[in-house]
Amino acid sequence: MKKAKQQAKEFMEGLTNENVNRKIMDLLKEFSDEVTELQKIRHCKNDISFFSIIKDQNDKWNSLISKTNGSIMRDGFLNYWKKQIPELERIRGTI
Repeated sequence: MKKAKQQAKEFMEGLTNENVNRKIMDLLKEFSDEVTELQKIRHCKNDISFFSIIKDQNDKWNSLISKTNGSIMRDGFLNYWKKQIPELERIRGTI
């Protein structure tokens, strides 16, 4: 897993108006792959622990906003996952 600073640097390398959407999708995939890694490391067995990982990754995502000149949307990672798994909104209210 990479630090946010390294991910921001890689995101910004060669960033243009034409490729910004592709780079955001690549970053989403990278963050999602980290979720899978963290599930294994933390022995994630239930919805609440899964959401905790999503929340941590979203916090990391939000830390990239200033490092990427605002190219990514606040809570974009969490919003992506809520679209994939609408149940997360219910779980979010329990934490």
